[in-house]
Amino acid sequence: MIHETKHSFWPFIVAGVLITGLVVWLGFQVRTGLLTNTDELATAERSREMLLLGRTTVHYNFQPSFSKPPLQYWLTSLTLPRFQNRELAVRIWPAIYGALTAMALAGLTLIVDPRRSWLIPLSVAFLISYPLFLAETVSGLLTKAYFLAFVPGVFALV
Repeated sequence: MIHETKHSFWPFIVAGVLITGLVVWLGFQVRTGLLTNTDELATAERSREMLLLGRTTVHYNFQPSFSKPPLQYWLTSLTLPRFQNRELAVRIWPAIYGALTAMALAGLTLIVDPRRSWLIPLSVAFLISYPLFLAETVSGLLTKAYFLAFVPGVFALV
């Protein structure tokens, strides 16, 4: 037997407003500032070398580099030649990942307990108020702290 649950739309609207606010804020923050972090510069350089030498192997200083997975470098090599703003080209993928993380958390909250839909905006608000999550989504780093930022949002469900 399938149990249907009646949902109020307010939690979904509030979560949508929070995620939209996050996306708008990220849109303004991603373009500001210079690439000053060493990892951001390494990401930009490895992606640039991918454009020069091919996308099959990650290179750093024209030597093969296997220290990190190539996904971020592949994605950044797609945006570097297309965007005028280099900071935006490097930082766009972590920003997209941050927005998708907030959406995934909203969906996970609904799956875990559909009867308590008020937890959806609460968990999203908890995630986007986490300072490390916000700092990582506006930097050109895709590998650090996303798991650490996601875990407190999951604990908000409990």
